[in-house]
Amino acid sequence: MGKVVDIKDFDFSPYGRYLAVPDKAPGLVTDHSRCWGQEYTLPMGQMRFGVEDADPSPVISIDKLEQHRLSKEVVIPGNADFVIAIALPRDIHDMEEHPNAEDVVLIAIHPGDILVLNEHVWHSGCYPVRSSGHYFFMYKVRDEELYWREIIGGPVKAYMEDVR
Repeated sequence: MGKVVDIKDFDFSPYGRYLAVPDKAPGLVTDHSRCWGQEYTLPMGQMRFGVEDADPSPVISIDKLEQHRLSKEVVIPGNADFVIAIALPRDIHDMEEHPNAEDVVLIAIHPGDILVLNEHVWHSGCYPVRSSGHYFFMYKVRDEELYWREIIGGPVKAYMEDVR
């Protein structure tokens, strides 16, 4: 079984950008809000924004991961804690590459977290930890096939009761 690591305890930088409510002073303060508007700028272009509603399971089993070669992907937990599987590519020029189970990391993410996955990063959808929930995703509109590939040495499994 795979161990789930909380995003706050994980160096996400090789996979992309991790954003949360900053611990520095906001750039703009009003009578009802605090704003950090310059945290990250997405590349230009039309963006596709979607939402996925998912049901929990006591054990997750992930046999395939997806890869975007022409776009970053943003993942935002909506109303629940989630687990997402990620893996770095071994060779971005290998169009037949499959992710390897030994490279897969399971990350717990929470409402208020934002992941910006780099191009080529293998990833799953999000799996709710304890209750049904929804998450949002966004990526650049492009003319690209979706690359879902079976995990070599998979599936990767985890017990959700172990997620803190």
